[in-house]
Amino acid sequence: MRAGDTISFIAKKPPAKKRQQNTVPQASIISEERDLVVVNKPAGLLVHPTETSEEETLVDQLIVKYSELASLGEDPARPAIVHRLDRDVGGIILVPRTWEMYEHLKDLFKTRNIEKKYTALVHGHPNSEEGDITFSISRSKRRPRRMAALPDATGKAAVTSYEVIETFPQNTLLLIKPKTGRMHQIRVHLHAFGLPIVGDPLYHARKRRNELGAAHPLLTATSISFQDITGKLRSYSAPLPDEFSRILGSLRKIRMGQPR
Repeated sequence: MRAGDTISFIAKKPPAKKRQQNTVPQASIISEERDLVVVNKPAGLLVHPTETSEEETLVDQLIVKYSELASLGEDPARPAIVHRLDRDVGGIILVPRTWEMYEHLKDLFKTRNIEKKYTALVHGHPNSEEGDITFSISRSKRRPRRMAALPDATGKAAVTSYEVIETFPQNTLLLIKPKTGRMHQIRVHLHAFGLPIVGDPLYHARKRRNELGAAHPLLTATSISFQDITGKLRSYSAPLPDEFSRILGSLRKIRMGQPR
């Protein structure tokens, strides 16, 4: 090749993947507004398509009803997505319907001006009723699918606040407020803090993982609030999943000395 040469080619698009339907849980709508859809994503549902999965995703489900979402965002594979939840974690997701709201939410998440709250059931009990977990986080060298909590600042800075909601003989129900948004942050922080999430298949010892019969990690995004473009405070909440509520009910009966 020489300077000034022109190269031409025909780019062929790969065939669209046929999403597998009726095998994944369905999301529900918490609030439908002119510029925003607030979704309750169930555990087990991917937020957006990936190269390794042909499953139906949250994006697939939403575009059926809200076709305008397909043209929002910089990544065609992740239209209108400004934040996400792990596949195994359920709860609230904000999905903008306009470019104005898309840019606004993207900026709020980047500057950490959105308050997110999670509810988690963990094994064990913290030493105090509330506190901050401040381990830095990086990719695990031994297990690439996992993140690792580090005792020093060699990883990315991460802060997770917790508050005890309710205690049981061997478990604790926590309110969690992540102040940063690292991958798997809550799961890896609680695990490193000696409070692994009940039912977590990635960060929990296999022998204790399902002793309460949890099919998914008992961690869910239960509320979110932010100031919209006009400065108005918007807040949304979601109920605990049925499985989560059922297990809490069983633990409360055990605490009271009643059979499950």
